[in-house]
Amino acid sequence: MRELSRKSGRVKARSVIAGIVVLLSSVALEARRTPWVTSKVKGVPGTPAPFRVVDAFPALKFERPVAVAVAPGSGAEGELAIVEFGGRVLAVSRRGESRELIDLRETSRTGNVFDMTFDPDFAKNRQIYFCFNADGQQPRTRVSRFRFLDGDAKKLGKIDPASEEVLFRWNAGGHNGACLDFGPDGYLYIATGDGVGPNPPDRNNSGQDISDYHGAVLRIDVRRRDGEKAYAVPADNPFVDRAGAKPEVWAYGFRNPWRMGFDRKTGELWLADVGWETWEMVHRIVRGGNYGWSRMEGRMLLRPEIEPGPTPIIPPVKDHPRSEANSITGGVVYHGALHESLRGAFVYGDYVTGRLWSLKEGADGAYECRDLADTDLHVIDFVEDEGGRLWVLDFDYTQKVWEIVPSGLKPNVEPFPRKLSETGIFQSVEKLLPAPGVLPYRVVAEPWMDGASAVRHVAIPGGGKVGPNPQADSPRAWAFPEGTVLVRTLSLPAALVENGRPGARQNVETQLLHYELGSWRPYTYAWNADGTDAELIGSAGEDRTVRVPDPHRPGETLERVWRYGGSGECTLCHNAPIGSVLGFERDQLDVPIGDGSSSWLTLLASDRVIDSEASAMARRMPKLVDPHDTTQPLEERARSYLHTNCGVCHNSGGDTTISIFFRRELSFSDLKVARRPGVGDFGVDRPWILRPGDPFGSVMLYRMNKLGYARMPHVGSRSVDSKGVALIEDWISSLKPAEKRTTDIVAAALRAVRDVSSTNAEVDAAIDRLLATTSGALATAIRIHRDEIPLATRQRIITNSQQHSSPDVRGIFETFVPDAERKSRLGEAFDADVVLSRRGDVKRGELIFHSDSNRCKSCHPSAKGAEAAKDSLGPDLRGLSKKHGRAELLRHIVEPSFQIAPEYATWLLVTTTGATHTGLLVEKTARQVVLKDAEKKLIRVPASSVAALTQQKTSMMPKLLLRDLSPQEAADLLEFLAKWSD
Repeated sequence: MRELSRKSGRVKARSVIAGIVVLLSSVALEARRTPWVTSKVKGVPGTPAPFRVVDAFPALKFERPVAVAVAPGSGAEGELAIVEFGGRVLAVSRRGESRELIDLRETSRTGNVFDMTFDPDFAKNRQIYFCFNADGQQPRTRVSRFRFLDGDAKKLGKIDPASEEVLFRWNAGGHNGACLDFGPDGYLYIATGDGVGPNPPDRNNSGQDISDYHGAVLRIDVRRRDGEKAYAVPADNPFVDRAGAKPEVWAYGFRNPWRMGFDRKTGELWLADVGWETWEMVHRIVRGGNYGWSRMEGRMLLRPEIEPGPTPIIPPVKDHPRSEANSITGGVVYHGALHESLRGAFVYGDYVTGRLWSLKEGADGAYECRDLADTDLHVIDFVEDEGGRLWVLDFDYTQKVWEIVPSGLKPNVEPFPRKLSETGIFQSVEKLLPAPGVLPYRVVAEPWMDGASAVRHVAIPGGGKVGPNPQADSPRAWAFPEGTVLVRTLSLPAALVENGRPGARQNVETQLLHYELGSWRPYTYAWNADGTDAELIGSAGEDRTVRVPDPHRPGETLERVWRYGGSGECTLCHNAPIGSVLGFERDQLDVPIGDGSSSWLTLLASDRVIDSEASAMARRMPKLVDPHDTTQPLEERARSYLHTNCGVCHNSGGDTTISIFFRRELSFSDLKVARRPGVGDFGVDRPWILRPGDPFGSVMLYRMNKLGYARMPHVGSRSVDSKGVALIEDWISSLKPAEKRTTDIVAAALRAVRDVSSTNAEVDAAIDRLLATTSGALATAIRIHRDEIPLATRQRIITNSQQHSSPDVRGIFETFVPDAERKSRLGEAFDADVVLSRRGDVKRGELIFHSDSNRCKSCHPSAKGAEAAKDSLGPDLRGLSKKHGRAELLRHIVEPSFQIAPEYATWLLVTTTGATHTGLLVEKTARQVVLKDAEKKLIRVPASSVAALTQQKTSMMPKLLLRDLSPQEAADLLEFLAKWSD
């Protein structure tokens, strides 16, 4: 659909809004800011979390810290020991001072480190143990013991690199587990994984096999030696006398244990086991216990053909579905004096979701699982010190140590506001009249909001101010006071009133970003039909129908389907790694007010909303301009548009598999767009991502013009921005070299359809020529966006386009089709049964797989053989039905990151110059590292230039792949994949 505000009546309405905003600003300049004291936006829509996390050492940041420990006897003020994944071990004092204890990378045969633990007799023997995932040229995991040269339990000394004693080894590969802890019996417990990747599950059938070391908890005596072994097997281990069994096995049936902890009061061992596709498990470990993998996943029978081990299967104490957890991290059984409610509880969390829980057995023997906190952290380890303080380690988001403390939140006297009128943000919701202390603001470059316009407010409790954030890597980042609420109300042109004239605007939704306890939480309120109030939308979001004027048929209206985003959709853009706040930032607030002698930035600074240092820093940022202010240079307008609408994902830290960037501070060459596309050309003639001088040979402009699959932006928008499309076409045309690819035939055809004197036969012939190619169709669609084609001819083009055989052509014109007449799509969230209940057609599914409008063939080999596999990014999908049922296949498509085979994991490489690359790891040697990026290009970096190489938790497989298919099309594709064989 075209941008509705282009008609003159809507322009007048927008002018009125602008006048109101200027009036409000002039009033604000004359009056001092009054405190905002009416906030009701507190807590969450439910029971508030009892705990939160606080930055334990604000001045310290580590390099992928993987384990944290305290030495026995260190007391309440002893130092923390932290080991980084790469091998550096540091001591951290309670004052936040750090120093290196040893760099394990300098010892022989050392790879990445998974865990460490102090000897329980550390005060006497000064010993510490590490678990590595490499051992020279052999793919093995090993446990080694080191000794300290000096120091004591409270102030750790240096570790002697020459003191290493290798105690135990087992074969590495896939799931290693590799977690260590000493029990109260003085024996060392070692948790191992099943030794393989995720698919197929437990392909070596190790879980129920006690004749190997995989998928088990091992128990060894490191005080004694047994012959050539550097340890002894305790005589009371459960399988010492069983023929063929590994005597070190204490318990078994695990997939990939990640962290375990002993209850120092009862001696019980608790362990978290990372699940496969459905469940994440917490176990209480007993001697000889069998915990089910891979015959079972949690309480669910997974592989009935697997013969169970020699002891009965014990179900987990707690199993979390994938809606709650995706990669469980074990913790500690707390017995400190600081948190009475946690005493005797196992405290643990989840790496992916950042949630923290406690699990405790009640007097009746039942277990109570309690939500403790919802964080942004990538939870990797926990430790309780001898003073009762509880710490959690973040691996690769903040890479810091956080302390778990009471949140101080009590259940609200009043429930979380379910209506906008209950938030305390507005004196009059209907008039959007803000409460005292709540201030309006504007941004320089408004993003495209499907034809809606926005009114924005900032609400900071009391007299708080926004200031610089010294802890943030981004120079844009600001620190916001607790309780800050950023508000954006979206409105569309109103439907017709009784006298036949359009109304001004109708409010559709109000979006809130609420900052509390270190996190931004998004909420959406949907306005009622009367425009008197708005109600809170559920976390899943929803679609509703709104009626608006038809922009092409004066005096008539039409229905639009408006998407109210759920919290998960909102956080795709408003997420912590990218930067949760997108509008209220330095380079967006320098908007002129009135005659231009002032700006919103200076206004907010003078009104003590933004402190002077933050305001001064803002003026050093690259300047944005209003993309639709024609008095500004074309280059500045286009770059500002791309920065705002595309740069959220397309930046060095964004959620995109293609390395193109649209941040304004970058030079044109640094955008990386003047090249062939690596994923999808959609039939564009001799395509580039952006071909200077040739908009119709530029795939990025094609993506901006279409709906459905491959649309950009791929979230948050369901209609095409006519003015934005015209702007980017003009900009690309202005770039040199001006190599126009539009042929004379296309140019002549465009003239024919634009000329009102053309005969019907001439118009029909011209339409056929234009729709024969993607580039011709793109040129035609942009002429419609520019209102350069007569209405009758325009309708004939749209009708013909929707009957076209090419989805690449149909998709360009779908935005001009009324919502009610468009094909039904699955959308962002759907019930799997909608697809699974339909009978699919293999032939239709094969066409979908191989079509240009679907990304399957771009990454997965269509042909057999080594060459086809070499040119792919994903596995050969033939024979999938042997491994997965239709339901499992569907989940792999819908949730591409929930299970990733090691060979298809995404790696992030950072060079010593700060450049970043992502892709599959093809080669890692002492000489170089080779990645294959999303465009299947090999990136070779000398080993000496690699500053960091990190495996990522997200798949290169795109999200929302089925969003734009109809339920039947998805069923067809699923049927083809299930039946595709060798």
